[in-house]
Amino acid sequence: MHNPNQPQEFAQTIGSIFVGILLSLILKAALDTFIRTPVPFNDIQAVWGLVLRQKVKTALLVAQLLIFIFTLVRFYLGAYRYHQEEKEGDEGLTFIIDFSGAIAVFVFFYVAATLIRTTSLFYLALIAMHLLDLIWFACAQNLLRVQPGIRKVTCRFLLFDLLTLLVLIALFPFPSSEWTHGWYLWQFLSLVAIFGVGIWDLVALWPFYVKAPGWEDLIPPIKPA
Repeated sequence: MHNPNQPQEFAQTIGSIFVGILLSLILKAALDTFIRTPVPFNDIQAVWGLVLRQKVKTALLVAQLLIFIFTLVRFYLGAYRYHQEEKEGDEGLTFIIDFSGAIAVFVFFYVAATLIRTTSLFYLALIAMHLLDLIWFACAQNLLRVQPGIRKVTCRFLLFDLLTLLVLIALFPFPSSEWTHGWYLWQFLSLVAIFGVGIWDLVALWPFYVKAPGWEDLIPPIKPA
């Protein structure tokens, strides 16, 4: 017996598998870039001495890796759950928007992973990635017919992307300032802001991420000012 929902279920399954594969590739790229070669020392004291000679930069690079993984997990949860939910209307348009958006965002995640040891280009990649995510969900919000629960979720995705972009773009001109030289203050501020927005994201959309019963009613709509 033909199931009218079979094409949509197939697309949801393929989308979830695809996003999982991209997650694995990006995580591998980040770790390969961060740990390029084995440390050429045989004892902890020598390694610790190397860290102390560049302690601020080492702390920044470790923080970049941790925040990157945290952000990657957030985006994976969001994309995975978004692909699981049913959408109405033209299946071809839904496929084009969702898969094009996911590919574009995760490509720049991969680019950011390869730049994770830099202290400037990494943030440009994050700006591009959040901008593409904003465009993806803006298109989905305006061109696709989605259930009210998913519309509330995408509204929050747009808000989180916009806030992150505003912070990153506002702070990015500071790398050439003398007061930041050697201390990477604008980078640390950017990472703190990204982490703060990420925590807000997880708290606000936790019912959606864990697919809690009645999650649609547990997420309040964003009220216009």
